[in-house]
Amino acid sequence: MFNGKPRVARFIGARAIWKIAILSTSFIFLTVAATPRQPINAAPSPQTGYAYDVTISRSFDRGKTWGKTIVPHRDGTKAEHGFVSLFAAKDGSLAAVWLDGRVMKADPNDAHGHGHGNMTLRYVKIKRDGSLADEAALDTRVCECCQTSAAMTAEGPVVVYRDRPEGEKEIRDISIVRLKGNKWSAPRLVFQGGKSHRQP
Repeated sequence: MFNGKPRVARFIGARAIWKIAILSTSFIFLTVAATPRQPINAAPSPQTGYAYDVTISRSFDRGKTWGKTIVPHRDGTKAEHGFVSLFAAKDGSLAAVWLDGRVMKADPNDAHGHGHGNMTLRYVKIKRDGSLADEAALDTRVCECCQTSAAMTAEGPVVVYRDRPEGEKEIRDISIVRLKGNKWSAPRLVFQGGKSHRQP
C-alpha cells in the first residue's frame, strides 16, 4: 500500500530463510521503516546458526528498486546481531538499533554453538551515501533474545528493550534510553516490579 492504494509487490532480496534467532522454534523478523530522505528501508538478518548479521537494504524510489545491502556493525565477529529496530533520525538519516553479541564468547560445550557472556545494545546512524556515523553502545548487558523497539518523540528518539541486570537474579524488565542532544541517557527501568519477566 502507498497513500492508501495497492502497490505491486517488489523483490528486495533472497536467502534460504531470514531468521533472527533460534529458540525452540525459528522466529523470522523483517523490519521496514520509512524516513523523509530514504523512503523505504528493510532490515532482514540472514542467519547461519548463532552467527548472523543485520543487513539493511534501502529504496529511494518508493520500493521500485533496492540498493545493495548495508551491514550497520563493523566488528567483523561471527556472533549474534539481530532484533533490529529502524527509525528516522532528526536530520532525516536512517537510524538503527540492534542486539549485538560481539563480546560474547563461544562455549565449546554448547552443542548449539550459542555464545555466553553479555549481549549488548548498539546504535548507529546511516547516511544517504551509506556511511555510518555516531556509533554507540546503549547498554552493555541486555537480554539475548527479545525484540527491540524505537520511536521518535518531540524531544528526540527513545529505545526500549529487555534489560538484564547484573547478579544472580535473572529478572529481566523493560528499560528505556533517550537521545538528548548528541548523548544517549543511561538505561532506566520503565517499571520496576522485581518479581517477573516483562518484554517490550
